[in-house]
Parts: sequence; C-alpha cells; structure tokens
Amino acid sequence: MSVASKVALGLGGAGAVGTGSYFAVSSLSKENSPQPKTKLSKKLVDGGFDLLSFKLGRTDNSTEWNAILTKYKDSGNKDLLEGVNISNVDTDDTNALKSACSSLMDLEDVSDEIYNKARRWCVVPKKVSEILGKLSKTILKNTSTDRSNDPLWTQNAERRRQRITTILLFLYLP
Repeated sequence: MSVASKVALGLGGAGAVGTGSYFAVSSLSKENSPQPKTKLSKKLVDGGFDLLSFKLGRTDNSTEWNAILTKYKDSGNKDLLEGVNISNVDTDDTNALKSACSSLMDLEDVSDEIYNKARRWCVVPKKVSEILGKLSKTILKNTSTDRSNDPLWTQNAERRRQRITTILLFLYLP
C-alpha cells in the first residue's frame, strides 16, 4: 500500500470519527438541554380556544359561565376540577369554577388529563368548526347533494395512501 493510500485511509477514518462524534455530542446536548415550558393558558390559546375571564365577582362572560356551570352540574363525577364543590347557589359555584380554572392557567407542562379538563371547563364553548376555522383548517363537505369537495377528498386520500406506502416500504426494506 502506498503512502498516499495510507494518508487517504487515515484522513477518511478521522473524518468518519469526527462526524460520528459531532452527531453524538449534538444529540446528547439536545436531550440534556432544558426544553422551554409552556403554560396551560398558552397551550389552550395556541389550540384555537379563547379563555374565559377568571376574575371573581365580575360578570364578564356570564353567559358562557352559566352554560358551563349547567354542563358541569349535569356531568356527574366525570372530569370534574379539584376543589370545586357544587352547591345550589350559582354565584358561589361560578366563582369556584373561575378560581379552579384560574389556578390551572399558570401550570406548565400539564398532563393530558388536566389539559382536557381545562379545555372542557375553562374556555369559551365553541363548535368544532369554529375552532378549526381559527386554526385555518377547512371542513370538507361530504354529502350526496354537495359534491364540491370531491377533488379535495381525492387529493387527501391519495396523499395518505402515499404516506402509508412510504412507511410500509421503509418498515419492510432490509
């Protein structure tokens, strides 16, 4: 083996070790670096929801709070907020809900359970179509009388079929 071959082989090996070291260090530093924590209030707003007013004794969003309180009372024991005891005095119950919701808003990195409770009891009630519209999403029509979205349905189906094919090929290739 000539000197030039040995030098090239040595440089290639050093390059491979250097590249591998770079990727190993960068992946470790990403795992160890602290991820920014997101408050629950920001997560809800980013998800297309509008927060209710949590100020006690105020009548802001009173229509929404009354609707939520009615649903809360009808929910039985499902997905209730901690510390909210329902009485027969609507003002006290509304203030208890407001207080519980307010205490949740500053929490960071909350569990899905807490997020779902806050989404259910602490935001302005909206239809799914309104939330999707706020997130710039379009609901496609799927009726026998209105076929205007058929090309979009076809495009979406084809795009999903291609993704599935790509995933399956990736999984089954040696």
